[in-house]
Amino acid sequence: MTEQRVTVEIAGGVADVRLNRPEKRNALDGAMFAGLVAAGERLKSEPAVRAVGLATRVDPDPRRAALDLARSIAGRSPDAVRAAKRLLDLAGRVDLETGFAAEQQEIGALIGRPNQAEAVAAEFEKRPPRFADPS
Repeated sequence: MTEQRVTVEIAGGVADVRLNRPEKRNALDGAMFAGLVAAGERLKSEPAVRAVGLATRVDPDPRRAALDLARSIAGRSPDAVRAAKRLLDLAGRVDLETGFAAEQQEIGALIGRPNQAEAVAAEFEKRPPRFADPS
């Protein structure tokens, strides 16, 4: 393999760490884990680095890409988005068993709710969903 799975660039005290496996949507594999470990070792020995950014995607128009992502999230069930945010908030703070239990609890709470039923109906009817925001 000629392309590195993880690259590091340092400029102005900021390290830019990039994952480079777009054909697999930057899914982590052994080579990427090894690359991240190597990047961490390199950055530990760089006293000028005061911040590290991790990029999984670089876009020539980052503002447009961010707005596209925001629109995509805004088009999803508000109940599911809130559940995902709660689960993301737990990530790294609880062990796997607790995280999986929280995920099962969130999924159970979503099943059968009006917005979940609307998502299924919209998919079958090939139309955009019309979600209600209960907040």
